[in-house]
Amino acid sequence: MFKFDKRRAAASRDALQVRESDYKKELIAVGLAGVGLFLALAFVSYRASDATLLHYSSKQGAVTNWCGAIGANVAALSFFLFGGAAYLLLMALSFLLYVLVRKVPLKQEWRRLTLLTSLAIQASTIAALYRVDMIAGSFGGFVGAWGSTLLLKLTGNLGSQLVVWAMVWTTLCVVLRVPLVPIMLRGVRAVRNRFVVLSSLLKAVVARVRRSNQVLITEGASKADDFDTGTWTDVVPQPEPVAPIECVMHERQSERLAAVDVRRTSQHTKILKTPVV
Repeated sequence: MFKFDKRRAAASRDALQVRESDYKKELIAVGLAGVGLFLALAFVSYRASDATLLHYSSKQGAVTNWCGAIGANVAALSFFLFGGAAYLLLMALSFLLYVLVRKVPLKQEWRRLTLLTSLAIQASTIAALYRVDMIAGSFGGFVGAWGSTLLLKLTGNLGSQLVVWAMVWTTLCVVLRVPLVPIMLRGVRAVRNRFVVLSSLLKAVVARVRRSNQVLITEGASKADDFDTGTWTDVVPQPEPVAPIECVMHERQSERLAAVDVRRTSQHTKILKTPVV
């Protein structure tokens, strides 16, 4: 009886610990959701002219960020470090929130979380290499400039592009847990099939145009031969003969006389049909 009570107490204690850990995870998830929403609003409402630690403005009320001075400074620091790739940090934060909500052990997902965070560094490096970015003039920020400079010194222009895209490819394979090579081969096959269909249609159109041109050339050659030999087969339309003025006047006079005779005949028939009183 004592052993049974001891086992029961141990089981209840373990269940209590599990409930406490789940409760802590839920609290952390709610806090991360609030932080993520705060950062998203700060990033969306970011203005480079706001008064921050990185930019001084003498205008009164110069902070227009939706999250106030803290949001403006956090957004300015994030965009200074990563440029437009700072939005990928929100993706990493969302993935961490998903892990906590789904109650997945963090030990199983730490690789994906780390690579998803490093994707912001890779994107900022690509933006610095190609001189493009969502934020005007940032070009990947400080991290992107540092990474691109290091890659250019070590591997050169072409080598740096190959390295950074290989890193992005590996990161996406691990994060998505999807082999991207079969997907790429499937896309190549689809493009090849479309190219084959378009080439066959183009060949058919070219063959039809050639046949029509050949027919026109043959007809033109036969007409030229007939013209040279004096056996031209085309019929030239002749103009209709114009009636002389005297014939037209005679026809009109005869029509008038016929109308007068019809009128007289109708009057005579009316007189004959009138009864005598």
